[in-house]
This record gives sequence, C-alpha cells and structure tokens, in this order.
Amino acid sequence: MNLLAADAIAAARGTFAAGRREEARPFLERFAREAPPAQYGPDIARVSKMLHDSIAYALTHREEAVEYAIQFGRGLDRARTDKFVGMYVNNLTLSYGDRGRLAVERLLGDAYQRGLIPQPVPVEFAA
Repeated sequence: MNLLAADAIAAARGTFAAGRREEARPFLERFAREAPPAQYGPDIARVSKMLHDSIAYALTHREEAVEYAIQFGRGLDRARTDKFVGMYVNNLTLSYGDRGRLAVERLLGDAYQRGLIPQPVPVEFAA
C-alpha cells in the first residue's frame, strides 16, 4: 500500500466511523486504483518501518508531537490537538496486529458489498 492509498484508507475509516459511509466512496475508489502491485513490496516495507519508527518516537515524546502537530491544527487549542494526536499516535497505530488487519479487510469487504468500490481488493500487509 503506498502512502496515497494509506491516506485513502485513513480517510475512509474516519468517514465510516462518523457514520458518513457514502462520503467514503471516493477514498475507497482511490485505494482500489492506487493499491500497488507486489513488486513494490520492499519499498512498502521500508515506508512501513519509517511510519512505525515515527509513531514510536511520538509515543515516547508526546509533548513534542503535540507541539509539532499544533501548527497543522487549523486553530485547535492544545487540548484538542492532544486529543487529535492521540487518535493517530497510539499503540494500535504502532502495531495494529490481527485486530487491525481484520478491520482493514472488513472495511474493504463491506465497501465492495455495499457497492462503494467496483471490485474486491485483496489486502497484503507489509509487516
């Protein structure tokens, strides 16, 4: 999964969680278009490790992570920025394990069954 596809999954997850399933359609379609062929496996594994290391750093340096993120918060105060950071910098995003893998597979399976994407998307995980 390339970074654009990962962004698409994150955006779709957010719209599904907020109950705005129809809004997830463009993000899921983008993922279906941009899911990379297997030949990109080494690059994906490298990017996956960089993301893991970045999240691990932010977990152990929370104040620094919040300070960095606040500049992108579009006016959010420190407390709301901290809450927002916590949504994306947590143990589940560090290593989503079987639970996270099942969630991604379910998200894409549900999207196909509901006609939000035109074909099933086989999921391969880099790590």
